[in-house]
Amino acid sequence: MRLAALLATTALLSGCGIASKLENVPVCSVTNDRAFLLSMYGPLGLSAEVTERYVQAMCPLVGYPQPAAKPAR
Repeated sequence: MRLAALLATTALLSGCGIASKLENVPVCSVTNDRAFLLSMYGPLGLSAEVTERYVQAMCPLVGYPQPAAKPAR
């Protein structure tokens, strides 16, 4: 826990020198039923699951295209 706090403090205090290394990436599952936000800090990354409300809005934009439903016979 102390190591995580030390790393977070170091990243926050290092200023704009690492701004190009920070990135947030939205990711959807293959079935578009779950979404995550990946926060990349250089080579390290943390993920957080997105709520269902945002999954419905985000996955059609960044997720995998779903095949059209087959007509019922």
